[in-house]
Amino acid sequence: RFRAVITCPSGMGSSQMLAGRVAVMLPEIEILQVTSITDLRALLARLPEPPDLIISTVSLDVAEPPVVLVSPLLDREDVAAIRRVLDRLAPRPSRLLDLPEEWQPPRAAQRLPPVPPMAVALRAAAMGQVIVDILRDFRLGPLPPGDPVAAAADLFGGTDLVADRARLEADLRRREALSRTAVAPGLWLLHARTAGVRRPALGLLRGPDEAFLVMLAPEAVSREALEALGAVSGALATQPELVDALRRRPEEHVRDAIGQVLAHLLVLPSENAQSQPEKVSDPHAR
Repeated sequence: RFRAVITCPSGMGSSQMLAGRVAVMLPEIEILQVTSITDLRALLARLPEPPDLIISTVSLDVAEPPVVLVSPLLDREDVAAIRRVLDRLAPRPSRLLDLPEEWQPPRAAQRLPPVPPMAVALRAAAMGQVIVDILRDFRLGPLPPGDPVAAAADLFGGTDLVADRARLEADLRRREALSRTAVAPGLWLLHARTAGVRRPALGLLRGPDEAFLVMLAPEAVSREALEALGAVSGALATQPELVDALRRRPEEHVRDAIGQVLAHLLVLPSENAQSQPEKVSDPHAR
């Protein structure tokens, strides 16, 4: 199989959606990691072997391995461009035994070691708080004519979520200037990691002909928050019922659809949560 790293500016929105489409449309590619542009070089340095290619939603100044620039929607032209690169490469078998433990996907026949109950509880509590915050803060607002970025910055006005509205708008504009992210016809993704918010959040701006899903994360974001936002981004590529809810359903229906995507994250701890649990925030501290 061919091995790839997928990247976008933030590592939480368009790249996660792209990863879902790559997994479906290009099964010969093994996705090693999804990461942000900021973390890409450090990730490549940690890998025991370089990937065969990098799939990116924005242009990169990287000489090797080859970089394929694609849309998060991964249309036919994008798939053809990736296959042209693959045609020039010799596929390498997955060598799980040569990879560090944190890079090894679980094997069906392999019995996982027991997870300490405290690690399970701490991880579940941290993830549960992230999900509660996202669902509680979710807002659906009207899309005014003109500037959707300014409307997105105003969507959570009057709440303690926004720490700096000007910074939030500036970071959204900076991200949009790199590339605009289409999810489906009439549905767009506005997203950024920004010091303008205090915690991860999702919102929706909807007009008669188009809608914008707003996805925000603070710069100092927890592993659980990135996992939750990444799950929603990935579901945009694989769950048409979520896209349908975002485009046309009432607010409570949309909140429930997002909750269904996030609920499975509470079932089992992630592989990396076994040894280094995150500090759990007190929901009454705000």
